[in-house]
Order: sequence, then C-alpha cells, then structure tokens
Amino acid sequence: MRIAHVVTYVSADGAFGGPVAVAVAQTEELARRGHEVELLAGWDGRATLPCSPVRHRLFGVHRFGPGFVGLAAPGLWLYLARNRRRYDAVHVHLGRDLISLVAAGLVLGGPAKLTVQTHGMVMPRSRPAVRVVDAVATRRVLGGANAVLVLTEDERRGVTKLMERHGSVRTVPNGVPAPRQPRSDRRAAPPVVMFLGRLHPRKRVLVFAQAARLLVKAGCPAMFEVLGPDEGDLPALRAYIAAQGLGDRLVYRGAVAQGEACAELQRASVYVLPSVGEIFPMTILEALSVGTPAVLTSDCGIAAELQRRGAATVTDGTVEALAAAVARLLTDELYRARQIADAHAAIQDWLSITAVGTILEDVYR
Repeated sequence: MRIAHVVTYVSADGAFGGPVAVAVAQTEELARRGHEVELLAGWDGRATLPCSPVRHRLFGVHRFGPGFVGLAAPGLWLYLARNRRRYDAVHVHLGRDLISLVAAGLVLGGPAKLTVQTHGMVMPRSRPAVRVVDAVATRRVLGGANAVLVLTEDERRGVTKLMERHGSVRTVPNGVPAPRQPRSDRRAAPPVVMFLGRLHPRKRVLVFAQAARLLVKAGCPAMFEVLGPDEGDLPALRAYIAAQGLGDRLVYRGAVAQGEACAELQRASVYVLPSVGEIFPMTILEALSVGTPAVLTSDCGIAAELQRRGAATVTDGTVEALAAAVARLLTDELYRARQIADAHAAIQDWLSITAVGTILEDVYR
C-alpha cells in the first residue's frame, strides 16, 4: 500500500514528544513490511529524523499564536492537497491544532482512506475556545474518518462523545521494537535516576526534585537528572535546586533531540514519570524496552495494566511514595530483576510495534 502519516511538529528539542515517536515507530514498521510510506510533518528547520526506508517530508512552519495550536504549515497542506489521490491510506496523528486538523480535512471525502489517531489529545473540554474548534473542525474530522484510533477505553468514551456520527473507533496501544531477550541489567556508578519529559506543570518535575531531595537526605548515592524542553517549570526547578543546595546531585541537562530518548533512558538506573493525566506515555514504553525500570503514578491510562503485569512500579504520586519506589529499585535486587523481566514480557506480547503494525494494516484495508 501507499501510505502517508501526518504529525504536527518535529523539532530539535523534541517538544511534540510522544506523537512523533509513535509516528516514527509505526511508519518504520510499515516500511519494513514492504509498504511505500511517507511521513509528513511541520518542522522547526533544525531537527532530523532517524535514517530509515520511510521518506520524511518536513515542512517549515509559521507561528500565529502560542503553543502547537498556533503553528501553520502551508507547504505541508499544499503537498498533501496535490498528492492525496495517490495514497491508499492517510494516517493523521490528530490534535486540536491547525496543522493536523487541516491535513485531515483535506483527505476527507477523497479516495484515500483516512485514519486519525488522537493520542489522548482530543478529549471533551469545557473551555469556550476548545468548544469552538470542536464545532468547526474536530467533530467533522472524527465523524468523517474511516477509522479513529484511541489508546484506552476512557479515551474511546471521550472521543465518541465528540463525534458527529458514530464511526469505527478502535483501541490500539502504542508500540516499541521488542528486544529478542531481556536486556542485561546495567547500572552506572553512581546510579542515575532520570526524569525525561516536557517541563510542564502536568509532568510535575518539581515533585521529582522533592523526591530527589528526600533520597539524598536519606543517603542515596544516586545522581538525579532532568531532561526535556522547558514549558514553564524550569525557573522554579532551578530555584528549588539552588535553595536546597542540590546543585551537585540534581542537574538539568536540557532538551533531548528527536529519536534520542531511548539512548538517554538506557543510561538510567531508574526512570521516574510523576505526571498526572497521562494516557499512554511513550517514555514509559521506551524505558521498559531498553531494560530500565520505571516508576509512575496511578493517574496514568496504562498504570493498572503495567501493575497487573508487574512491569512497572505504580505509586499514588506523592513525594514519599515516589522516593520509596526509587529506593526499592536501587536496593532490592530480586524485585528489580523481576520487574525488568516482566517489562520485557509486556513489550513482547502487548506493546510490540510488530503487533501494532498488523493492526494498522487491517485498519487501512
């Protein structure tokens, strides 16, 4: 098949994060299966994507407002308008942003089958501006797509409420390449405990910093690293580090380039994601895929299933609980080894990109 994927924004700081990682993994798996695949994206003019059989077409963006909703990519829209008839399927990674909504609208009603995947970004909201966007564009796109892909049953219910008419909604997990055997445990000396994500209040990097302080005070020898683009919390993080005298133990290392997350996570002894409101965080999957134990909160769409499988440590999100979980993973060798093995099994039979590729082929056909 001839397939195009559209994702909103590729940037050197990896700011759009999960949806880009998902799109890259999916397109590479589809290309591996022999399909002719293109990935179209807005672009900051600096970022690069990994070399692969996928043809990457990156288009410069213009900014008309704050955040991703204020980005426009006229070149992408023009290219898609000119070429939409030659695709068998167009897969749009959809948010409430101009780039992806316009792209999906261009495909509606044409010969290519339209699949949209919402990544937890298109749930019912009460803000007036969001309701206007939904009335003008979101409902039409969701209702007109041949298939809508969601990550969890909660997301399915939310997306269904927004649809003009009930179409095909399928629950499809994110996927990562599955290692053939569990990664051997490797830890730096001293061990590294890592936060990797946007420095947005929802991600709760300050809670990570507070847990780091508790562990340092308790004599934990680990180094604590924060990686990711600033979205508001960096000044507060730096102020906290200075006020608590943690400058030699807790460091901010800047943003991570697109495609480099796995390499960074592989250096870590423990990955901590203290955020709330996450649906299906790709960084958790990436950590598990490289053999790094993960700690997250129960306010995450996949927390219950990961906990049931023993594949990650799930906490109530308090500073004390996060610190205790990290301490156990650094000191309890049997618990740590069992979690790494269970995470490997979860990747193999639930979160493998190979299984996702089979689902996508079925959806497109």
